[in-house]
Amino acid sequence: MQVKDVLELTKALGGTYDNPFSRQDGEYVLRNGKSGKWFGIYLRLPAWFCGGERSETGLNLKCLPEISALLRGEYAGILPAYHMNKEHWITVRLDGSVPDEMIADLMRSAYDIVDKKR
Repeated sequence: MQVKDVLELTKALGGTYDNPFSRQDGEYVLRNGKSGKWFGIYLRLPAWFCGGERSETGLNLKCLPEISALLRGEYAGILPAYHMNKEHWITVRLDGSVPDEMIADLMRSAYDIVDKKR
């Protein structure tokens, strides 16, 4: 999944995105369109986090704690969240290890989680 796909799906869900981290171009906070709450972050992951030699892009998403452990067990590309609360967030590597349809489903779920917290 590419950044344009992430941003298009965010809009399709009724969400918005912005870059409050002006020092890092190309990183976006994904927000619920009604509440303004964060449901995701498109960001650059450091090489040490990914276990490789180069940084890569990823997506931090809000996730129900009871589901995150199951997802991490099933997909090598789903990790405890980088730089976020590891109980309520996951990181999805955008390296092809998680199918695009699963990423879209996780984005929809994250959006719904913060929508219910209005």
